[in-house]
Amino acid sequence: MQHLPQSVTLNDICITQQLSARSPRSPNWQAEASAMQSLARLLAAGEPTTLQSLVEIAAQLCQAPSAGICLLETTDDRTEVFRWAVVTGNLGLDADRTVPRNFSPDGVCLDRAAPQLFSRPDRHFTYLQEFNAPIVECLVLPLMAGSQALGTIWIVSHDENRHFDSEDLRAIATLADFAAVALQQQGQQLPAQNVRSQLEAIDRQRIAEERERSQEALRESQARLQSIANLVPDLLWESEPDGSTNWYNQRWMEYTGQTFEQAIGWGWIDAIHPDDREGSARRYREAVEQGMLLQQEHRIRRHDGEYRWFVVNAFPVEG
Repeated sequence: MQHLPQSVTLNDICITQQLSARSPRSPNWQAEASAMQSLARLLAAGEPTTLQSLVEIAAQLCQAPSAGICLLETTDDRTEVFRWAVVTGNLGLDADRTVPRNFSPDGVCLDRAAPQLFSRPDRHFTYLQEFNAPIVECLVLPLMAGSQALGTIWIVSHDENRHFDSEDLRAIATLADFAAVALQQQGQQLPAQNVRSQLEAIDRQRIAEERERSQEALRESQARLQSIANLVPDLLWESEPDGSTNWYNQRWMEYTGQTFEQAIGWGWIDAIHPDDREGSARRYREAVEQGMLLQQEHRIRRHDGEYRWFVVNAFPVEG
């Protein structure tokens, strides 16, 4: 009796539950902090290479041989497709190639509105078999601007011994926030460039000294960086060498209900749970004084009085 081979279903290749079941690798906080600083500078400067740099950072942080970003688009005949916008690695992908939304790992990710991990996805999505290297695992995350789907960011393993875990998911989720901001920024880039060119032409006529132009550019860069920081969903702050804070993003004020005047200096301590306050402040002061990385957990009071646990990561900034 002859047995026909059974087709491989989506359930056969989707192993997302393994992300939480596997032992996570140790995070590299220093490398991640350096990468976030680099991306923030690129975003603030409006560099067109930001997305390419971002996928290269994704590959490095997650020790993934290949990574990329796919953008959701609609063709002239109203068919939804994903276009490979930026890629890096060993797959041999051509940028601008498209795949159908309704038959792709990216489409599954957006349909489920959650990260997805696939094992040998080429068994189901057979067009993936034509790439230069085997796809052992593929981790795909949605890129969202509010409720609008922009596309996906993904990393790929070609090695049977390299499997993704919850630490990879955490790192890529942070990069996905940066990618979404960069995509929104690029969507408005052309008119912004036109306005900036006109302003620069006027400045060249009215401002004779290079020093004044440099100061203006610095102010614009700082304002843009502040806007970007307010888009990131984390609570961000910056401290003086003595440990007192001199800057917060808007998320801190929205979450805690503190005003900037209340939070500045050491006022942030008032938002920490009384049982955590003394130890957290001491460890933070010591880390700042010694110029060392710090990771600690403490409860922060929400504007309605409820306390929530947070993992706090602090790192020194040189220069």
